[in-house]
Amino acid sequence: MSSSPHDYIQKGIQNAERVTEEDKAHNYEAAIKNYMAAAECLLHA
Repeated sequence: MSSSPHDYIQKGIQNAERVTEEDKAHNYEAAIKNYMAAAECLLHA
């Protein structure tokens, strides 16, 4: 079963929220991984 655009948007938002948390914690490696995951999800939406 494939994901709907709404599912991809929700996953993108969740990853973007993690980006801000990791960025505030100065954990930039984790932030960039989540940023890329967010971008990937939103591209599929």
